[in-house]
Amino acid sequence: KAIDGEAAGRESYVHVDWGPEFYEKHQMHFPDLHPAAVVVSIGWLGLQQILARGGNSYFPERLVREYLRTGELVRVNGAPPFTLPAYVVYSLERDPEFVDVALDGIREIASDARTA
Repeated sequence: KAIDGEAAGRESYVHVDWGPEFYEKHQMHFPDLHPAAVVVSIGWLGLQQILARGGNSYFPERLVREYLRTGELVRVNGAPPFTLPAYVVYSLERDPEFVDVALDGIREIASDARTA
């Protein structure tokens, strides 16, 4: 339900607040889309808005992969991809073995996501 990039404008854009790094990159590429007509701070809420009413937005691929596969959503031609950092927070009073196992799992998932 995404629309072609040339027709994209404030009235059809759903801005999802993915954090300050995303905002900075987004503002640099799309200064005219601020403020968007619809702004949400929860990704799935923005996705539901797009699925119900159409429009366009940025979503992590893992969130929309199935919709892209079925054709319910399409990529907007020419839209620049944004890569954002991921952070892990853990207590200094931790079981090092548990943290190592968790970090290995996160690294594996991230590696799989890059190749998907």
